[in-house]
Amino acid sequence: MFNLNSIIMKKLLLSLFFVSAMLNLIADPIQVTFNVNMTPAGLAGEQVWISGNFGGDWGSWNEPGTNPNCELTDPDGDGYFSITMLLEPGDYQFKFFKGNGWDGGEWPGDPNRVVTISATWDHYYTWGQKIQDPQVLADFEDGTWGLLTPHVMGCGDYDNVELHPIEETFTIVDNPAPDAMNSSAKVLKFKRWGTAVSGMAWGGFWANLMPYADVQINKYVHVKLLKPEISPVKFKLENGPSGTLEIASVNAQQLTGQWEEFVFDYSEKVSQFKIAVLMPDFPETFSRVDPIDIYIDDIVINTNPNTANGIINNNKVFMMYPNPVKDKLYIENFGRIDRVAVYNLAGQMVKLIEPRTSSKIAIDFTDLNTGLYLVNVLNSEGKSVTHKVQK
Repeated sequence: MFNLNSIIMKKLLLSLFFVSAMLNLIADPIQVTFNVNMTPAGLAGEQVWISGNFGGDWGSWNEPGTNPNCELTDPDGDGYFSITMLLEPGDYQFKFFKGNGWDGGEWPGDPNRVVTISATWDHYYTWGQKIQDPQVLADFEDGTWGLLTPHVMGCGDYDNVELHPIEETFTIVDNPAPDAMNSSAKVLKFKRWGTAVSGMAWGGFWANLMPYADVQINKYVHVKLLKPEISPVKFKLENGPSGTLEIASVNAQQLTGQWEEFVFDYSEKVSQFKIAVLMPDFPETFSRVDPIDIYIDDIVINTNPNTANGIINNNKVFMMYPNPVKDKLYIENFGRIDRVAVYNLAGQMVKLIEPRTSSKIAIDFTDLNTGLYLVNVLNSEGKSVTHKVQK
């Protein structure tokens, strides 16, 4: 004869144990470390605090200086401060503060920094860099790679740094063709090696990042390229808590021998990444034997989904090129174009075209004097865009 009450009790205890185990599994805190480079603030060996809606031992927006658990340390005395916390998975807002009280915050008012905690991770920040401000990974103007520590990739024998130093593949040089798209003085020259040295389709670089690339708020990677041939361009962010993503540029290459800006959409990602990868020449099949030179500049992450010369919409970008223009100015990807009006800087209309038939047209500039012009484009939906064009 069995004891019904005993069986019911055992089942109840098992159920409670299972629920408790599940709750513990869900609620297990995650160890995370926040690091902030305080050298831009000229601060080393002084007090730095973090405050946010963390909860637990780290409080909810405790005034800086009032919660000793929220003080960062600088063990090496080099201006790089850090703090390790145990936090539940979720989204948090916070800021760093120097000295006691609210007056020492990174910037007054909103926005706060935002972070998604989903895995053990070291998060890196720089003092006073607003989360909406562009994160410049590299612009090469000072003769360095900026935040990037590069490695050659997909270039066969030249991937091996013991045989070939990186300078044989990548060098910072004078801008070979400054124009309205890119007037930078210094750019990166990439000798894109071919199959003669076992080059592969994914040629480019991969680079460690410090601070990490952050797409919590800034979702769009921008890169300027000058290429001698047309081919797909890809960018990859990897080694991040929300997973790796390799994608092609939103806008396809249109030009050769001129600077062009490419945009990569990382809006599905919500974290920092330790590694960035650029593949500026990624053909479906790679058979080029001899090397070519590709120029790279201004690798930036920001909140802008558009290129400098266009509006990206449904994977197409409004294009007005070349700029400067010598003979013909091309306009495309703005729907059916009803009217194009060209004005000089005195506001006088010097040319009017009403094609009303095509989404790609050519405007003859050969009869216009050298100078700066405003080009206004109106499409059949009543949308209008105006760009400055140099003749």
